[in-house]
Amino acid sequence: MTDQNETSLADIQRYHQLLEETLAASSQQELIQLVHLLGSTIGHVRYYQTQEQKEAEAQQRIQLTQQVQQQSPEGFATMQAVTLAGIKEVLSALQILKQQS
Repeated sequence: MTDQNETSLADIQRYHQLLEETLAASSQQELIQLVHLLGSTIGHVRYYQTQEQKEAEAQQRIQLTQQVQQQSPEGFATMQAVTLAGIKEVLSALQILKQQS
């Protein structure tokens, strides 16, 4: 692994820990609101996607899974970036919900 990949992995581990701590400190009502918010966001994106976009996205996920299974450095880097982006989105949504409380 390169230093960049190790740094990315360390970032993911730090953000994952922060996510766990933030979720543990959240109230049940905040978690319910989070699920609703993320669900409606995903639903909104899916609703406005064309069938071709949905199929292309599914194909990208399949290719990424195959790259990771084949231990491709590019696949690992992409998976790390996607994972980090997902964690950041959840943390951002939680922060917004806490500000509204």
